[in-house]
Amino acid sequence: MDTAVWRGLITTALDRQELVTRRIVAKARGGSAAYARLDEASFAAEHTEIIRFLLTDLVGQRRIDETELGRFRQFGALRARQGIGLEELLWGTRIAIREQLTELTDIGHSHNLSAENLLTMTYYVLDICDHVLVALTTGHQQADRERARVDEHQRADFTRAVLLGTLGVAELGVRAQRYGLDPEAAYVPFRARQLSAVQPLTPPGAFTATIDGDVAGFAGTLTRTGCGEPVGTGPGARLDHLAGSFAQATRALHTAVAFGKPGVHELADLGLLPTVLADAETGDILVRRYLTPVHDAALRVTLRTYLETGQHVEDTATRLIVHPNTIRYRLKRYQELTGVDLSDPDATLELWWALRRAELTKPTPPDTA
Repeated sequence: MDTAVWRGLITTALDRQELVTRRIVAKARGGSAAYARLDEASFAAEHTEIIRFLLTDLVGQRRIDETELGRFRQFGALRARQGIGLEELLWGTRIAIREQLTELTDIGHSHNLSAENLLTMTYYVLDICDHVLVALTTGHQQADRERARVDEHQRADFTRAVLLGTLGVAELGVRAQRYGLDPEAAYVPFRARQLSAVQPLTPPGAFTATIDGDVAGFAGTLTRTGCGEPVGTGPGARLDHLAGSFAQATRALHTAVAFGKPGVHELADLGLLPTVLADAETGDILVRRYLTPVHDAALRVTLRTYLETGQHVEDTATRLIVHPNTIRYRLKRYQELTGVDLSDPDATLELWWALRRAELTKPTPPDTA
């Protein structure tokens, strides 16, 4: 096509762009609730700017370059930020392409363009529009991903604030409403070392965040079976009281990890073990009193098993695969070494405490790999 004719065609299209834009805006707003929510004047101005930019590029009858594609990516990102979905963006773009092609064809007829030249023009415009559609889509998707990252970050911040109790009641209510949470409902807090530990336990949409390297969060319900790793949980509580429950979940996790107890645990499930873990001073005193005189590892195992079986000699012997008299001999020897009376319930409780404390202070085996 003659360059002068082409330039004249595009110049006329630029002069008539306001009319074309009005048609495009009317059709887009009439067929899409998302477009209808946009301010009409701003919508028209944005569209006019981007179409003028495209038509100006068409003057040279050349391939669109990377800088120009970047402009269309920015426009796609703008629509994403305005709440226009990708499907709606592409639908609206097709409307714009059809209207613009119709306008260019009408202008071509008025310029007495041949059918061959009109077809060449149409192919060229459609080829350019293919690149524009890709750029718009890329920009929209990039903005969507960025928005998702921001939303995820804000959601994690909210989760962390709820669990640590750093939000005021008013702000908590506003932010809970944003996420569709009921401030009066009970939620279950949890904490684990790995995300893989909590994924099978929590429903879709559970709120999670990282706290001191652990995975923490809360959900309306929590499955308590099928977990092979330690998970700490607390009693269900309202959002404004969840911090106290989460503190219990934290203690439960630390205790379960320290004593090698897989599965889901509340603080109440762990008996005195959280206290054994927390009160190192008392534990060390009891270790010196009840275990330091005992250097025989087999004797310590016997004591632990004896307490675990409810102080039944026969059951202890069965567990350890020895004769009951061997157990009686070991227990007698222990009492002689330490002066501890194993029939005294206070003494057996303190012995149990010492044995559990000793578990926490066992030296780590050397790496022989």
